[in-house]
Amino acid sequence: MDFDLARLMNSESFNSFWFWLIVAVSWSRMTHFSLGAGLHDVRDAMRNGGADMDDLESMIHVNSRKLTNTFDKYGVWISSIGMFLIATIVTLGFKFNIEMMQALGMLLIGLLIGNILALRFAYRVISNNLRGSELCTGFTKLRMAKQFVGIVAIFVTSFYAAYFLVILRGI
Repeated sequence: MDFDLARLMNSESFNSFWFWLIVAVSWSRMTHFSLGAGLHDVRDAMRNGGADMDDLESMIHVNSRKLTNTFDKYGVWISSIGMFLIATIVTLGFKFNIEMMQALGMLLIGLLIGNILALRFAYRVISNNLRGSELCTGFTKLRMAKQFVGIVAIFVTSFYAAYFLVILRGI
């Protein structure tokens, strides 16, 4: 029952407390906040209406406009550099068996899918000028889709981690 600080600070990914902490915090932030608004903002807007709904609409519309304008200007570059980095990480991880890159690749691919869903919703907010309950419903569906992606990503990552640790590494 000794406390082993060296084991706690271990940099191996799938066997590390810190990796799973980063996974939990990343997915928690990804699913709670989207386009500058949190779930509590949507609940307050649906419950109270009025100024809370106006604030929510303003937050989401401003952040959607910023995101879509940025992507319209620099989307090709952002996509190219992002895909190059993810391809490099996945290649280093799975071709050259670098455990940290495998874990990072699995985390980043899931987060990328979640961000693509948010970008699609931002374009929908701008093009359809979503307001009121329609905006809240769309935001809630976006959050549920991100949660589903997160569940699948964590499930796949944890099963691969078990496979890696038990079969490949023999722990």
